[in-house]
Amino acid sequence: MGVVERKQREKEKRASEILEAAKNIFFTKGYSNTTMDDIARESELAKGTLYLYFKNKEELVHAIMYESFKSLKGMIEKAVKKGGTGIEKIRRVGKVIIKYYMNYSSYFEILRNFDYNLSVSSETDSMAFQCSRLIDEMIDIFISVLREGVNDGTIRREIDPEKTAILYANIVTSFLQRMSVMGNIINQRNAFKPEELIEHLLDFMIHALQ
Repeated sequence: MGVVERKQREKEKRASEILEAAKNIFFTKGYSNTTMDDIARESELAKGTLYLYFKNKEELVHAIMYESFKSLKGMIEKAVKKGGTGIEKIRRVGKVIIKYYMNYSSYFEILRNFDYNLSVSSETDSMAFQCSRLIDEMIDIFISVLREGVNDGTIRREIDPEKTAILYANIVTSFLQRMSVMGNIINQRNAFKPEELIEHLLDFMIHALQ
C-alpha cells in the first residue's frame, strides 16, 4: 500500500470514529445541547483537528443521515431483487422500513429538523446533496416497482406511480419522525408499540393500491 492510500484510509477511519462519537453525544444529550467541543472531547481530538473533518454540527448530522440512508437503500434493493409481483415487492419494502425503524429509531429525533437543508442544498459535493440524491434514488426504486405492479395487474391501473411514490415517501417519513418523538407516549396511552402502528400504516397504504 502506498503512502497516499494509507493516508486516505487513516483519514476515513478517523472520520468514522468522529461520526461514532457524534452519534453517542447526540443520542445522549440531544442535538441542541451538543457542542463541537463535546464531540471533540468524545473523539479525543483537539477542536481544531475536528474542524479539519467536519466544519459544524450540521455537516456531522448530514454525514450520519447519509450513512443511514445508504443502509436503507441497500436493504430496499435487496428486497426488490428477490422478485415477485409488484405488490409483493411493495410488501417486502414495507417490512424493510419496519426493520429500518427498529435499527435506526434513535436517529430520527436528531435528523427530523434537517429536511429543509436537504431540499435546498445545491453544492454537489456536500453531504446534504448526497443525502438528497439517495432519497431520490429510493423514490425512483419505488416508482419502478409501482409501475411493475400496474403492468402485472397487482396494482390498480389508475394509480400514478410517480405521484404515489412521492406521496407515500412523505407520509411514511413524517410518521416515522413522529413515532421517534411520541412513540413511548402513544404506547403508554394506547398499548400499541410504534412498530405495530408503522406496520398497520403500511398495510393500510398497500390496500389502497389494490
